[in-house]
Amino acid sequence: MPMSSAALCALAALLALSACASPASSADSAPVAPAAAADYPLAYVKAVCHVDAGCAAPQYSSEARCVLVNSGIVQKWSSAIQEVAAGKSSYDVAAAQRCFSAVQCTPQSPFLSLAPTECDVVFTGASADGATCAQDVDCAGGRCRNCVCQGLKPLGGDCVFATDCDATLACVMGKCVAAGSGKSGDTCSGNSCASGLKCWSNNVCAPLPTIVQIGEPCGNFNGVAHGDCAPDGWCFINNDGSGVCKPRSQVGGSCWNTVPFSSACADGLQCLLTAAGVATCAPLGSAGEACTSNGCRFKDLVCTGADTKTTCQPLAQVGEACTMCSSSSGIGVGCPNPCIGEATCDNGLCVAFGGDGASCATRPCASGVNCGQDKVCHAKVALGSACTESQACVTGKCDAASGKCVAYCN
Repeated sequence: MPMSSAALCALAALLALSACASPASSADSAPVAPAAAADYPLAYVKAVCHVDAGCAAPQYSSEARCVLVNSGIVQKWSSAIQEVAAGKSSYDVAAAQRCFSAVQCTPQSPFLSLAPTECDVVFTGASADGATCAQDVDCAGGRCRNCVCQGLKPLGGDCVFATDCDATLACVMGKCVAAGSGKSGDTCSGNSCASGLKCWSNNVCAPLPTIVQIGEPCGNFNGVAHGDCAPDGWCFINNDGSGVCKPRSQVGGSCWNTVPFSSACADGLQCLLTAAGVATCAPLGSAGEACTSNGCRFKDLVCTGADTKTTCQPLAQVGEACTMCSSSSGIGVGCPNPCIGEATCDNGLCVAFGGDGASCATRPCASGVNCGQDKVCHAKVALGSACTESQACVTGKCDAASGKCVAYCN
């Protein structure tokens, strides 16, 4: 199952589905899965956008806009499609249909990173454990390690990712260990820490933060960690630096906490400065309405404009007008891209990323094209071709000794 949940997590997605009172898809309403593997990626995007349009709080302004904004994601399946064409992997139409039927509205679920498990087996490698491979999609078990297809590892086995180990195990420092066995202070990864502990960003098991209620002290003050507020509260910082949990504000409520603070507002709201300079909770913005960062109602809108006059604007296609936000740091600094997909805003117009031969001094190169050291986009070269850097190779690896593109396996 090369397109596993772990692999999908690494893809990082743009699309999310919002909560519905009930699932918005079923075997009867799901779009029909395509017969050809090459058509699956776009069909999957369309299937998810179809579900999103029926959610109680859709993430996109329309089904068509959802597809338009996310159509570039189909490139994420390129290796799987290539392996099917080469006979190293297979595409299961029935599995694709089950995948489409399983997509549901769920609270803020990224559609790639939290795809239904039914989607894991749409593409299946043809090579058995022990066979040579170049990537996960080549292997029936979905794991290509050191150019060899490998099965799940037992306790104490070597691993690179948690998915290399049996489902009851975790991968810590290259070894499969029992999940939930890590003690406070132990090195950790994923779910290796015991109950009541968390694997923090320093990869060490440590206690979970204390959860405090409305009216109780919160945050760190005078060297004392008071804890985090429960989900219905936010930590208001007093003038002396101490914190106290307050209820999250509704529309019109205050969200000032030394700076405008959107977490002070209830879900579905943003923190805006009024004309009088008062930080107030307000609904997320629709097209043309005021916004702060991440303050637009739909994901096909972008918050852009000058510092205090930012509004939600539709993401633009190549050739359409666009506006970069501006701040004291300069135009475009820290701004989201106002253009769809592989395009950038240049002098008020969305222009496509550079193709082979285009300059990449001021704009990125398109997928499949590399920005060379000469600041010119060059088409990536095939296995065995001369190279000076790995990103110039289709395989993703340039051998320094031979100066040629060589096969790469994870």
